[in-house]
Amino acid sequence: MSGLFAKSSIPVGLIVLLASCSGCGTGEYKSRLDARLPQLSQETPFSRMYAATAIADTPVKVRIPQFFKNSPLVEGLPAEAPVDSRRAKPPFDIDDLKLAYEDFVTDSSGGKVSYYCYLAVTDMSRPGARDPSAALWQRLRTMFTETPLNPTEVQYPRPDGRGIQWKKAVTAGPQEFYYQDKNGAGSYRPENGTIQTYCRREGDFMVLIVWRVPQRVEKNVGNLGLDQWAGRVAGTVMVEGG
Repeated sequence: MSGLFAKSSIPVGLIVLLASCSGCGTGEYKSRLDARLPQLSQETPFSRMYAATAIADTPVKVRIPQFFKNSPLVEGLPAEAPVDSRRAKPPFDIDDLKLAYEDFVTDSSGGKVSYYCYLAVTDMSRPGARDPSAALWQRLRTMFTETPLNPTEVQYPRPDGRGIQWKKAVTAGPQEFYYQDKNGAGSYRPENGTIQTYCRREGDFMVLIVWRVPQRVEKNVGNLGLDQWAGRVAGTVMVEGG
């Protein structure tokens, strides 16, 4: 997994600075570099993420990328402009779904195509509780028969540099995504979309992170791409007091 974060070893700000100083005199270059070094030294792969917040009514915390500028979607709210269930929930059940985040990528026609990050937490100490990932993966195998879904073990770095282990499973297929044209009119359009799922047990809690993204905009998620941000979000999950 070293390649996942290797691209971030040189801060973007430094690359921009070097480009802007092309042709500068030595003195001017050094003064600009000296001015930017304190800021660059604080930039990490997690710099553009909010502070850790609890996932709904659980002690599980996660950091969310700052490109999710709006609050999580809640079906039927707000009252003046109720959110449709097709935006607040995926087209398949996720047991104990807690939060649904929505963002958009602008396409070549000026319209905005949506993508989603869903967070679910199951209290495994609850009587009769079962691993929700098994049920989710079975639903996805039934829906997307053309794309094999094979869970694998993956590891991502935490903000403190330690590693965190997850089970990852990916599938893809046609599904509907909310779309806003350049005039702001909304509709639902069929898209080939990727679904990335991540599951991990943290203490008594099973955590599920599910990304649902149209394949044509995967590389544009947060300007870095789906794979980069999925790994970063997974790396920040923790149980408060754990």
